[in-house]
Amino acid sequence: MKREQVLAIRREVRKRGLNFTYVEDEAVDFISCQIEELLTQGHSFESAFQEAFQQAAEEGMFNLKTKLITPKSIYTMDMLSNYLKVAFRNFSKYKANSAINLLGLVLSLTASIIIGLYLKYEYSFDKEFPELDRLYRVNSISNLSQNTSYLNAVSGMLVPVIDSEIPEVELASDLAIIISNQPLKTNGSVFFDYRLSGVSEDFIEMFNLKEVKGSLKAPFQTLNGIAISESQALKIFGEEDPIGQSFSIEQNQKVYSFLVQAVFQDIPANTHFMDDKWNGFDMLVSMETARSIPSNQPSWTSINSPAYVRLAPGASEETVNAKMNELVVKHHGKEIWYEHYLQPVSDIHLNTREDGISSVGNVQQLKLFGLIGVIILVIACINYVNLTTAQASVRLKEVGVRKVIGARRRQFVMQFLVEAALMSLMGLLISAVLVSVLIPLLNGNFGLHLSLDLSSDWQNLAGFVGLMLLVSLLCGTYPGWYLSRLRANVLLRSSSSVKSAGGIFRKILVVLQYATSITLIVATLIIGHQMNFLSKKDLGFEKEQVVYLKMGWQAGYKYGELLFNEVSTESGVLAASLTSNTLGDGSLSGNGISVGEAEVEKREMHQVLAVDNGYLAALGLELKEGRWFSEDFASDRKEGFVVNEAFVKHFNLENPIGTKLARNSQNGTIIGVVKDFHFKSMHTAIEPLVMFEDDRDRYWNIALRISPENMGNTLERLETAWAGVVPDFPFTYEFLDDQIDQYYKSDRDFALVFQVFAGLAIVVSCLGLIGLVAFTTRRRAKEIGVRKVLGASVGTILQLLSLDYVKLILLAALLAIPVAYYAMSQWLENFEYRVNIHAGVFVLGLLITIVLSWISVSYLSVKAAKSNPVDSLRTE
Repeated sequence: MKREQVLAIRREVRKRGLNFTYVEDEAVDFISCQIEELLTQGHSFESAFQEAFQQAAEEGMFNLKTKLITPKSIYTMDMLSNYLKVAFRNFSKYKANSAINLLGLVLSLTASIIIGLYLKYEYSFDKEFPELDRLYRVNSISNLSQNTSYLNAVSGMLVPVIDSEIPEVELASDLAIIISNQPLKTNGSVFFDYRLSGVSEDFIEMFNLKEVKGSLKAPFQTLNGIAISESQALKIFGEEDPIGQSFSIEQNQKVYSFLVQAVFQDIPANTHFMDDKWNGFDMLVSMETARSIPSNQPSWTSINSPAYVRLAPGASEETVNAKMNELVVKHHGKEIWYEHYLQPVSDIHLNTREDGISSVGNVQQLKLFGLIGVIILVIACINYVNLTTAQASVRLKEVGVRKVIGARRRQFVMQFLVEAALMSLMGLLISAVLVSVLIPLLNGNFGLHLSLDLSSDWQNLAGFVGLMLLVSLLCGTYPGWYLSRLRANVLLRSSSSVKSAGGIFRKILVVLQYATSITLIVATLIIGHQMNFLSKKDLGFEKEQVVYLKMGWQAGYKYGELLFNEVSTESGVLAASLTSNTLGDGSLSGNGISVGEAEVEKREMHQVLAVDNGYLAALGLELKEGRWFSEDFASDRKEGFVVNEAFVKHFNLENPIGTKLARNSQNGTIIGVVKDFHFKSMHTAIEPLVMFEDDRDRYWNIALRISPENMGNTLERLETAWAGVVPDFPFTYEFLDDQIDQYYKSDRDFALVFQVFAGLAIVVSCLGLIGLVAFTTRRRAKEIGVRKVLGASVGTILQLLSLDYVKLILLAALLAIPVAYYAMSQWLENFEYRVNIHAGVFVLGLLITIVLSWISVSYLSVKAAKSNPVDSLRTE
């Protein structure tokens, strides 16, 4: 029998307690013979073990009749206890190594957990809706211009036709915003922050809205009945019961009253309704109520509201697409300027189809964050493996003795797995505390809704357990296998024969670490360069000291011209202009445009902007040719147009001034051309733009260039002027440079988070390098002592210790440079205007890596080089 089997027999004999007539050795010998005989008969050791002890008990060999413990359980309990003792002993003995491993794991696990929670949150959008695989939003494709444009809205005429004439559609509803940013009045209080939309009753079922009070069916059975969200009910009515309460809203100088008949649960944050203010809702009325408001009358030629459908089981998306477009032509009577298609609701937030509809989420950034999380975790595991295998030289005799007494390979692997599991468990517990502290900061600064809930969220708990097991396997498997394959006589004779063993593998891992670090450093430099480029690039206008007073179209219609006359004469206001959109909106209105004698049917959809004669000075635009709008030319308001260079280039106009131009029903000529300016973000190219003067009551905003001196006092005077002219609306303003900055908020957030995680990865790599150098200097202490005795200088010793790592860094650079170049080229493709990637950034990344590595190990290297050789050679 094997040694461990005999030991198991002896342990069981001792546990049972012998009859005084028996001696332990004789009892062990007797039972061993019994088991050997049974083994020759074909029994397994476990069954022979049980039968031999049962027979010995029946013959009175033992004093106590205890429950028989199988050898397998004996091995498991004893070995696990031994593994734990050895693990804690090693943690205590090698404190520096353990501290480096633990710190690296804590940093990497904290980063990985945060990234994992963020990915889970982003991929959870809209996943709670019932029958999600059959739920779609109806989108439109505009064919008016050469560049196809996509819209997440349809005509209000479409849904009733879909509902009645397409059997594949099970449920259908609009989501039409019917009133926005108008005073909501009740009990003497006024509210503005709400989103009132019209829907059909199918909408309630499609999105599983939950009743809190009243009945969600009631508003669809009475005119002017309304359902409101919990948060709006609390804001408007406080602790009072909102059911049966009423409020009024003025629209187009007419007051509409609404009766609260239901309160529904707030829509969760992880839905696409919360991404876009024009697609969200917190108050719902029936479409019949919506259509009773004159400004909400639908037509086939106007698309202005989202629509949703749920298909019948087995229905084809392509079939419904075709039928929708056929029905539009059928009911409109002729071809129209748009067509429709279905977009899965589950794909709205990230839009992995990339079908032209912009999305709030960025799947490419999510993949990059996921990759960074994996990289950080792998680097920490590489550190653990490197340090553990490097430490093997001081544990060789322990391993050798265990092999002599019969330890198997799987037991060595298990020993190191237990050590890795303990280390990862400690790291995970500390990381959980850190994540709990960081989550409120992240949610507050980045507008997230992350949660670390292990008690009720089984996915988080499963992720934690899985992460611990993964780290344990990555960290513990190779060191155990590496040591177990060494022969016992070699282990006990000398460690010299194994000094090089595992060295190549460790160098490969170190190269991978350095390659990753160089890639992340280069990526961080390029991202920072691009963000700096965006902040400093000439936009074609002067964004500083420009304030927009945001009236909205209702207040603009009633008070726009009067307010403009008041504020434009305020001291501190250098220039003023009425305008429709702000340059920070991200998009402008689109109109059908034709040039020359083009037919109406051939008009293209292009961006338009309503301005007045003060806009050129207020925004600091540069006129390239022709002239700007002027009060000296009465015809400018009806017939004058100013276009940008992109418009001239698009239509190939050699002499644009005087060229005929038509905008919708307005006909006129081009009177001026301005230099191109960025009225959208630099993610997209500058598009053709047409500017025109509108009627004075049709502007939504006032653009003011104010003096940089005493800006606070100027704003106070503007607020006073607003209050005197616009009593029903709150004073709302925004600086243009703040609006422009919002274009790149997600890019800046991405850059900041990327830099933080890249920095963590580099720190973890440096920690591993510190540990390796510490073991290297300890292992080569005698060699360093001999060299110093023979006259080697401190510089020579430093060169000896650092040269190998410099070679590894240079090799890593050969791997990192093409990877970094490809990855950053792909990322920069998101920007139409971007920096060029030049060789200098790679050289700088390499130098930073070398410097960081040298700083990390300089103290240990200098200490080893200055050490007294007598101390290291004393035992020789």
